[in-house]
Amino acid sequence: MVKGVEIVKSTGERQLFSWRKVYRSAKRVGAPSDFARYIADELQKEVRSGWTTLQISQRVRELLREKRPAAAIKFNLFWAMTQLGPTGYPFEQYMKRIFEAQGYKAVTDKWVWGKCIRHNVDFIAENDKTVYIGECKYHNTRGIKTNVDVVLHYRARFQDIENGPSFAKVRKEKKTIKTVLVTNTQFTTQAIKYARCAGQGLLGWRYPEKNGLETIIDRNKIYPITILPSFRGKKLMALLSSKGLVLAQDVLTKESSLRRMDLPSKFLAVLKREATELFEGEIKVNQ
Repeated sequence: MVKGVEIVKSTGERQLFSWRKVYRSAKRVGAPSDFARYIADELQKEVRSGWTTLQISQRVRELLREKRPAAAIKFNLFWAMTQLGPTGYPFEQYMKRIFEAQGYKAVTDKWVWGKCIRHNVDFIAENDKTVYIGECKYHNTRGIKTNVDVVLHYRARFQDIENGPSFAKVRKEKKTIKTVLVTNTQFTTQAIKYARCAGQGLLGWRYPEKNGLETIIDRNKIYPITILPSFRGKKLMALLSSKGLVLAQDVLTKESSLRRMDLPSKFLAVLKREATELFEGEIKVNQ
């Protein structure tokens, strides 16, 4: 057993290699316990001081692919979330689709009146009982966390909106109004501490505990299109997001829309194969 092996995080910080983290990561994406244990054991044998977290992730994906191709693709989720840019618009469209998949009616880029001024809100999601007023903080670089200053800024906006006239009808209908700041990465400890004290909703990677963004995505199988291994390009992401095509399943269910964009047929064929692999044939192609 390797002890005291230090690995390098994307931030440049060093931390001890964790067998348990590798095991849990493999389990999260669907590897059976014995296979996840095998992967963690193999990494523990191979890892050397100075390896980066990226190197470890790449090796885990290689091992997953031997028996669980879908799990190997899912393992790429965190990186895929940073590829939705370069602007925040695709991430806003993605959050809209996430709430829709959970039964909400959702809109993006909505102007609303606060008590003091008018605000442009990233998304509003509503069902029979609850209305979410959401703002997105998108990062396209690994290792960056959303800090307390960002939460303070948006908390002030949310308070003005909550006290304004735009949601008077919602209050009259006695629906619950919830404000939520969403990030595609993690929140700092101070940001979480302040949000809990102020009663501000947060949604991000591994937060809230056991119901973070990655858990919601895995549970509902609403993966971003960027999770497909062959998907590349900021211009392509901008083009597809302008049409609301931001989910991996769109490659299978909205193929006609993709064809109208004059994308190379070979490229589309590869994306379809990868999407079929990801969903293990559960989602059928809709011409």
